[in-house]
Amino acid sequence: MSLKLNNLDDSLVRSITNDLKSLHRLEEEPPSCSKEYLDEKQSLREALAAFAASHPQAERIVARLLLKHAGFSTSIMRESLSESNYRARNSKIWNDNMLVPALSPVRWLSDSSWSAMTRREKSEFMQCACRQPQSSDVLTPSVFVEASNAQHSDRIILGYGPRRVLIIVGVHGNEPCGVLAVRQILEKFCLFRGSAEATSKDFDRDECWDDSPLSHLFEHLTIEFVLGNPKAYYSSKRFMRKNLNRLLDPHLLCDEEKAVREGYEYELQRARILNESIRHSDFVLDVHSCSADTGSFALPSSMELSEDFAELLPVNYVVQSLAHMTIEGGTTLDAALLHNVPGICVECGKHDHPDVVARAAAVISSCLRLQLETVEVQEEHKDAHDGKVPPSPVVMKCVTSERVHEGFEWLQEFPEFHFVPFDAEIFQDKVRGKVCCPYEPGAYIVMPTAMPVLGEEALFWAVGVDI
Repeated sequence: MSLKLNNLDDSLVRSITNDLKSLHRLEEEPPSCSKEYLDEKQSLREALAAFAASHPQAERIVARLLLKHAGFSTSIMRESLSESNYRARNSKIWNDNMLVPALSPVRWLSDSSWSAMTRREKSEFMQCACRQPQSSDVLTPSVFVEASNAQHSDRIILGYGPRRVLIIVGVHGNEPCGVLAVRQILEKFCLFRGSAEATSKDFDRDECWDDSPLSHLFEHLTIEFVLGNPKAYYSSKRFMRKNLNRLLDPHLLCDEEKAVREGYEYELQRARILNESIRHSDFVLDVHSCSADTGSFALPSSMELSEDFAELLPVNYVVQSLAHMTIEGGTTLDAALLHNVPGICVECGKHDHPDVVARAAAVISSCLRLQLETVEVQEEHKDAHDGKVPPSPVVMKCVTSERVHEGFEWLQEFPEFHFVPFDAEIFQDKVRGKVCCPYEPGAYIVMPTAMPVLGEEALFWAVGVDI
């Protein structure tokens, strides 16, 4: 058996796919594999491997062929359970010609990001992508749900619509609300109907979930759910070596030497993958939680569409401009703005608040509903809340931030979004002494840090916006 690049037309693709599916049917039968069957499978494997090695374009074709047409759990990419008894006698079948393409096998991951992954990571990616039969770069809900427990996959892509929506969760590993919300949405396979005041009791009530399945969105949307930092999530850490949400700066993305020197190669790889997903999206939602006991609030990117969209989400507050005012930069929304993609970050409340997962599910569900361009946005927004338009969030604009210096100390405790009058004493440190509110007639304190870190943000100042 041999394959040539100029002969790989549709008929040959169908023929190869049929051969693979035929092998798959044999694999699902009780383990009674004949020598002829193993020889046939080995011959097909060798032919594909030789073809893939013949030309970079051929590698891409084979990888896409496997992902799109041969995506079954016992594919030629990995060991079949039904053949485990034959592994010892036929070890060369498993050890030779393992197809790990040098170029990205999917359209939403760049070749440079693919190259940054290790061989093991590439193999795991291909195995997960081949877990279920699909006709496109789409995985089934069970993959992400299983991945949340089994640590196998970092994403799921659903739908085939022209508008691509990226939902990022778990950028910080100690903020699991988004992951748990996505898991529940995928398990129920429908959207949650919740407000900014959604509770865990609402989350458990069947009547608070849509009757129509999630698939009714698929004609209009392609939805990508991504777990930002899997290792940090499984370790319940904010990050492993470096804050992932500060690494999406174009200069840092290219600085391999610094990552190796400081030991954050893994987070750099994740940043590159996120950057590619953002670049290929039409809208980005990044779901977080925070250390402060507060209601949910949205931080839109500095695009008019993002700011308008944020006011339609089930949140208590919308803070404009803050998304691009972090000291280091390099956030997911900085990347979205760079690629001219509208985006919103939502902080759903305190990490361990009993209602934080319900709030995250309400935000994700509302975001997906509002993406449907074929429906009147206000009517869709109204229908999602039992015919009533929910109260609008308080909208404010971030104007500046305060940095933590040596000797930083709060002069009193301030709750999130607390309005303080002009010249009120806020904190002190060894550099500036006592620091007071600099804005007349006053300003809101946003995201006051509960754990001051030298050089990072102590708080953000925001003023009201007339709507």
